[in-house]
Amino acid sequence: MEAVTSNHAHAGRIPPASTGRGRALRLLPALCLALCTLTTFFATATPARAETPAAPTQAAYLADRLRDQPVYVTDQLPRAVPRSTAAEFARLAKGTGVPTYVLVLPAESVRDGKELLGAVHDRLGRDGLYVLVDDHGVTDATAFGVRAPADDAWSAQLYELPYDAGPLLSFERFAEVVAQGPEKAAARAEAARAKYEHDEPEAMYIGPSDRRNQSFLTGILLSGVPLLILLLAAYGRRLRRRYARATRKPDPRAGRASDATARREPDPTAGRKPDPTAGQASDVTAGREPDPTTRRMPSAARWRPVPTARRMPSAARRMPSPSPVVRVVAVVAAAALAAAAVALTATAVFDQTASSGVRPPTPAEMSARAERVAAGLRQDPVYTDPESPRVLDARRLDRLHQRIDDFRRSDGGGPVYVALVPQSSENESAGDTELFAAAVHAKVGEPGVYVVADPGDGTIDAYNHGLRLDGDRLLFDLPDDITLGDSRADESDDHLLGERLDALMTFLDRTPRTDRPVEGPSPAPAPSPAEDNALPPLFATDFWPGLLVGAFTAFLLSAVLAGIAALVLRRRRPATEPTPHLPLTAPTEPSVSYLRRTAYAEISALTREFTERDDEPRARDRLDAALLLLDGDPGRARRPGTDPATLVTVIVLARAGRAALTGDDSELCCGVNPLHGRGVRLSHVRVSAEDTSRRLLPVCELCRDTAIADPLGIPPRLLRLPAPSGGGRVPYYDATDGPLTAVPRGIARLVDKVRETTGVH
Repeated sequence: MEAVTSNHAHAGRIPPASTGRGRALRLLPALCLALCTLTTFFATATPARAETPAAPTQAAYLADRLRDQPVYVTDQLPRAVPRSTAAEFARLAKGTGVPTYVLVLPAESVRDGKELLGAVHDRLGRDGLYVLVDDHGVTDATAFGVRAPADDAWSAQLYELPYDAGPLLSFERFAEVVAQGPEKAAARAEAARAKYEHDEPEAMYIGPSDRRNQSFLTGILLSGVPLLILLLAAYGRRLRRRYARATRKPDPRAGRASDATARREPDPTAGRKPDPTAGQASDVTAGREPDPTTRRMPSAARWRPVPTARRMPSAARRMPSPSPVVRVVAVVAAAALAAAAVALTATAVFDQTASSGVRPPTPAEMSARAERVAAGLRQDPVYTDPESPRVLDARRLDRLHQRIDDFRRSDGGGPVYVALVPQSSENESAGDTELFAAAVHAKVGEPGVYVVADPGDGTIDAYNHGLRLDGDRLLFDLPDDITLGDSRADESDDHLLGERLDALMTFLDRTPRTDRPVEGPSPAPAPSPAEDNALPPLFATDFWPGLLVGAFTAFLLSAVLAGIAALVLRRRRPATEPTPHLPLTAPTEPSVSYLRRTAYAEISALTREFTERDDEPRARDRLDAALLLLDGDPGRARRPGTDPATLVTVIVLARAGRAALTGDDSELCCGVNPLHGRGVRLSHVRVSAEDTSRRLLPVCELCRDTAIADPLGIPPRLLRLPAPSGGGRVPYYDATDGPLTAVPRGIARLVDKVRETTGVH
């Protein structure tokens, strides 16, 4: 009985070997309570991040978009390809004749187009023609399971279209070539490549710089053409007046006052003013001696041929010419009409109004990307663009989330929102990351540091909106190895964005805190698409400087044309220059070119007039002497090689011969300047400043009047020619020992001197 009792007593106890495990079991409820307490504490201290499914890859995301519609247009290119153009792309895709799938993506989102299209095809599992389009045009195309000339169509649209054709027109040309079939597409691609391999097609649109050039040219023409008309009209009026003075018949009363014939009243029975040369010309023609009274008239009246206008009918001569007021009004009206024509022509020719053919996007299309990113950041502080390649693996992504949580709990810290989205100039913010960050912040509605990281080029920008951080340091003191990266980042596909974002969080941890929240500066709004594509008005920008340049050009061009006209008129000046003006127009120091032109004109005129009338022996002798000096060739007078003294001698002989043909029997030539023509008397003239003695020389009327007025002065019109030894000019009789020295002794002696010099007897 004791044994049984003992066994029962031991059966109710815990064996000694199990004493420790029993204590652990007794502590288990306490351990569970403590674990629950810690879990509750951390749950309240750190807000839980919403669980989101794993983000799909780029190819999977795009394949899902094409599963419902054969065309997917990104919301990141509203300025170049608004999403509303998807219907146009779909309509054009149906015209290829094969199933066609189109992806319109920013170039920054695509690393390898062929590889991306292949991955999308594998994910979608449908055969067809897959086309990739960016903001410029078709970039890649691949056919899977269908017969389509993708490469030839791509080459054809690339070479046939200018660079500014745009994505929609580029795809339209691509679809057109695909629909033609492989044979025609190959021929068309080869022809386009051969035609435009070196020369691109002409651009379809112009840019703001081209419009400024058009405005500048319009301003130049609008002010230059009318002003040039006015200036040329004024210059032409001046030439007409000069020609009228040069060809005006001299008044007999302008000669010697003592000539009674010059004061004679005109014959009233003639019905017009008498022509001083008419009687002489008729006498010469009839073979009679000229009237002695006519010889007492000034020599200028007898040397000058009868103007053609005097032989016109009297009714035509009495026809009234337009008054000066009418001529001025006509010129001003012509200038005004020219200005109106320039303005209308410029408006018709430069009629472009836009720099591209892109339709303006709607406000919803302009805000779609920012709304998409903001919605993603409300769910997760790190938003990865699904249209772009992944640049953060799971480990880097978890590390970034942890750093963001730590910064949020730190003193003076707060939320950090990271948007891994590509940036281009064709997005809603025109590539301005600060403007994009501000738009996302406005839609998220929470203060924080907004980070924009571009997976395409690897740039990182951070902007503070409402946290107690040193704003200037955050905006301007970000290290380059964070914002731009280094050579290792450039060579890496992910641009080392994980490491650099981690370094950015370290920089934020070390950024000085402020006493109050700091709001970043408000960026200027991006230009609206309509204004961005609109060209400035034609009559604006550089139009006003063009007006000034046009006025200056008109003055300059008129001066150039006046100079050219003067040279042409000098070269084409008639040989029969009015005799009364010879002393006034003959230069005292003529250039060789002037002597050549004048000598050729005078000898040519004498040859022509002598051919018509060869019964004057004095004219024959003078013509023969002049031709002796030129070796019988009048053309030699205008060619280099003949010295100035010989040219002057030819001029004197030719003018004397022509005077002889008109009946002038004078043998004297002005000894002061033989280019003055006929001498009227002998006069003592002082010809040297060193010698006060005077020489007896034949003088013309002008030189005679000068000698009488100042008998001790040197004639100001003394002809000076280049010195034989060089070094200036000397009086003509000291510049040569040839026939020209015989001029003071008369024309007959000059002819004999020429014959002696040339060895002709």
